[in-house]
Amino acid sequence: MTRALVVWLLGVTACYAPAPAEGLACPDGVCPSGQGCGVDGVCRAHDASVGACACTQDTLRCAGQPDTACPLGCAADGDRCGVLSPSGPARRADVEPATFVDGLSGSVLVDGDTGEILADGNIVRPAGVGLAGGITFRQVTASGDVPPVAIFGFRELRIDAAAEIELVGAHAIVLVAASIDVAGRIVARGGAQRRAPIGGAPARAGASAACAA
Repeated sequence: MTRALVVWLLGVTACYAPAPAEGLACPDGVCPSGQGCGVDGVCRAHDASVGACACTQDTLRCAGQPDTACPLGCAADGDRCGVLSPSGPARRADVEPATFVDGLSGSVLVDGDTGEILADGNIVRPAGVGLAGGITFRQVTASGDVPPVAIFGFRELRIDAAAEIELVGAHAIVLVAASIDVAGRIVARGGAQRRAPIGGAPARAGASAACAA
């Protein structure tokens, strides 16, 4: 059975839509021309009534408006907060509630069937859907040729050089975060057995890794 690990370093995209409509929701960071997607996920105009906006040091400042903290930093254009624009089965909601910013080290087991994460036998995230241990978890049902997928969301994720991450379960596993640094070894196996890894190769930061078992 082939298992796939997809690791995304989620970027920030420019806001654009063909027709202006202030107040539209922007779940993917997309807004009409002349508007920006706020940290609350709503498009707002940058016009004279609002005043010029500038984003520096993770803070958005618009003339005549209170300062707004940007949890994901400033967008590249410098006049709005950065927002996540994930692709595939991942969503902004997988990352935005997450608070986990630590590194994973040692022998780490990630169970795509239960949502549990163990590090050297210690619980990093308990089993169950939703937010737990600062990490979100949900499953996507198989559809057509797409296998069932388990999605773990982190605020920031660092896999230390000495870490070996073992992925188990019947679900393909997605690790998604605003910032990912992979230095350790990631191996995936089919089924739900929790034994020593039987194959795989180190994954590189910001890249995808697929292992067969």
